[in-house]
Amino acid sequence: VETPIINFSKKKIVTESLKLKAPLHLSWSCYKENELACGECDSCALRLRGFQQAGFADPLKYKKILNYI
Repeated sequence: VETPIINFSKKKIVTESLKLKAPLHLSWSCYKENELACGECDSCALRLRGFQQAGFADPLKYKKILNYI
């Protein structure tokens, strides 16, 4: 089993994904919702923090966006 990003920070995952032009708008992290990400669960917080630290806007729509830096 290969895990190429296991030691990457969320910031690094975001920056590398953007370099590779990965379709981040198609990825999903929310544990609570399935139509509009909540922006509050642990998974949303980690994702949002990664985007905020990388200096990019997350392409997902959220019910609530908090500052996680």
